[in-house]
Amino acid sequence: ENGKLAVSKTVKSAAEDPTEFRFEISVRDGGGNPLSGSYSYVGETVDSVKGAEKPQDGSLTFAAQGKASFVLKHGQKITILDLPAGTQYQIREIEKGGYVVSSEGASGTIESGKTSEAVFVNQKQEAPSTDNNSGGGSSSGGGSARAQVVSAHTGDSSQPVLWLVLM
Repeated sequence: ENGKLAVSKTVKSAAEDPTEFRFEISVRDGGGNPLSGSYSYVGETVDSVKGAEKPQDGSLTFAAQGKASFVLKHGQKITILDLPAGTQYQIREIEKGGYVVSSEGASGTIESGKTSEAVFVNQKQEAPSTDNNSGGGSSSGGGSARAQVVSAHTGDSSQPVLWLVLM
């Protein structure tokens, strides 16, 4: 028996967000070979989002490399039907400036008779602060270096040496 894959998108922001978000999906059969062909999907809305626009039903065509792309807006969801059990999937959202993406279930394996779920949530970033010293809490991956002064134990008490250690 085949299984299904549901992919949903929500955006956390102060106002309604009409932005379209592009996704790429890659699928492989149980043997690890790219899965190609056309698979129907049903457009739905995310239950918790009031007033979301339901996407049209349609189909995804996976190219010879087992890849396809689709677009979702805030509150939208598609459920891809009749994927063979054992299909391995990986979904990634194409980055869009001004949003921090988090996801759950973005990769996995289709199980017979079940619906796998991939949930993508975007947090709209606030306008940058003019305060240069703010941490911002951004997950841009830049990281910050902390300086720490450590006393070196050289045995020479007349001239303590200080080392700058980057953590």
